[in-house]
Amino acid sequence: MSKPVIICVDDEKVVLDSLSKELEFSLGDNFVIEPAESGEEALELLQDLIAENKDIPVLISDQLMPGMKGDELLKEVHQILPTTRKILLTGQATMNSVVSAINQAQLYRYIAKPWDATDLRLTVEEAAKSYFLDVKFNKHIAVLEQVNQATNLLAHEIKVSKLAQALIHEIISYLKLDRVSIVFPNYQSQLNKHIIAQNEQYIYTENPLLPEEIISQSAKEKRMILEANALHQAEYKNNPYIQANKTASFMIYPVVYKNETIATIYAEKTKKPNYFTDAHITYIKLLSDQVANMFDNAFLYEGLEQVIIERTQVIEQQNKDIQDSIRYAKRIQSATMPSLADIQKYLPNSFIYFSPKDIVSGDFYWALPIDDYFFISAGDCTGHGVPGAFMSLIGSMSLHTIVGQDKIYDTDKILTKLHTSIQKTLQSSNTDEYGVIQDGMDISICRLNLKTNELQFSGANHILYIFQNGQIQEYKTDKMPIGGQHEYTFTAQTIKLNPKDAFYMFTDGLTDQFGGEDNKKFSRKQLASLLEHIYPMNMSEQSEYFKKYMFEWKKNNPQTDDMLLIGVKI
Repeated sequence: MSKPVIICVDDEKVVLDSLSKELEFSLGDNFVIEPAESGEEALELLQDLIAENKDIPVLISDQLMPGMKGDELLKEVHQILPTTRKILLTGQATMNSVVSAINQAQLYRYIAKPWDATDLRLTVEEAAKSYFLDVKFNKHIAVLEQVNQATNLLAHEIKVSKLAQALIHEIISYLKLDRVSIVFPNYQSQLNKHIIAQNEQYIYTENPLLPEEIISQSAKEKRMILEANALHQAEYKNNPYIQANKTASFMIYPVVYKNETIATIYAEKTKKPNYFTDAHITYIKLLSDQVANMFDNAFLYEGLEQVIIERTQVIEQQNKDIQDSIRYAKRIQSATMPSLADIQKYLPNSFIYFSPKDIVSGDFYWALPIDDYFFISAGDCTGHGVPGAFMSLIGSMSLHTIVGQDKIYDTDKILTKLHTSIQKTLQSSNTDEYGVIQDGMDISICRLNLKTNELQFSGANHILYIFQNGQIQEYKTDKMPIGGQHEYTFTAQTIKLNPKDAFYMFTDGLTDQFGGEDNKKFSRKQLASLLEHIYPMNMSEQSEYFKKYMFEWKKNNPQTDDMLLIGVKI
């Protein structure tokens, strides 16, 4: 696989050469650095790279250039590749040009000349990392959506021939293939047939021209066979089918039901080696898992002796397959949140109770150590599941940028900046079909001075509980969510903590959970009472006690929302 490309744009050749060489020295093992001396040249280069199917995670541009200015270039690039991270690297950019790039090109970062080499390298690395994280997450979600869509269409077919034709159509359409076949082994003699599709023309026959030996091997061994360049492999030199059809890439995937291969998917691309990607393989795997029981049902419909189907078991298996796939998306979301072990390096007396309603969550926590400070935050995004998870990724990455890169350390200024950033992110494209986007988040953020134990706290529709002098106190915050259409400046509170003091951050999924003897909401009052009760315990014991208590409180009630509680003792 070719290396991804970083484009550098500057009309001063000395500066451009210096920037390119510096990035090539520090990042050249993983990226190709491509220079351009103007915005127009950069756009031409961009189109060439797109034609070559190159990944372009980062573009760095000067602002003041003859012809097309830097912010104008970034807007053009954003229209073509919205996921590419755009960076302005200039010593003469006006505030208007920077704001324009932020609003219309989703500017990732502004760096002033002369640049700091370490800051530049870290910024580019983090920009590329966030780009590939987005790409990976979006690709996997797209595959899941396509599989679900195909499954819904296929579920209506009850005859083997119709089901096979519909399955072939879905695979050919989505993967842009030249030929797909569904091959049935000796499940029953009269059904030992093949469906062949070429140029979307379907043939139902018993004697097709196919690489039978390889297909039989896949069916017998119940394993995928993937060939990236069959036409030039020695083992296929004398294979009449491969040579006659000039088959470059092919994939054979067995459809297994109850540990028996009931069909085999054969898919090929002629004249294009290395065609099948990881996303293609994932799509075929998930789809074959879903259609396995459908084919079994179709065989029964056409005359097999068994006529009773355990439909509940089939539905449960389908749900499990889908949930297992979405759990992969959870791994991507989890990668943006620190582990408890990392947090406990700085806050050894701490715990996190995190219980998503669905597999992925709209609640998230974030933490970052900087100098003598440790920042920690608890966020509750609009919605839960996949929509909430997307918002949580935006919130987490925005906090990293605001605190880690922009060096804004006051909690009120952090939330004010986050509020503006989320507004611009969600409303830069004006409106969707339902009107102005209203999504946002409630959030609290604390900054603890690890040397003086001074705690600064700000919140958007979130409160903070602090246990001091034998009593728990509630600290209220701004009644304004992050996002929305209104400008707002958040406030901060500063509290001097002493050894054995503790503070707790939480989301409203806890207090909104129904349960107990009267099946009522948990409530803030009950939460405060529970925290007073568990305060004398060490933090590990508090975590286990709280987890058990919430489980018993909820009983048989469904979980209402995502739930998050962070506890820290000084």
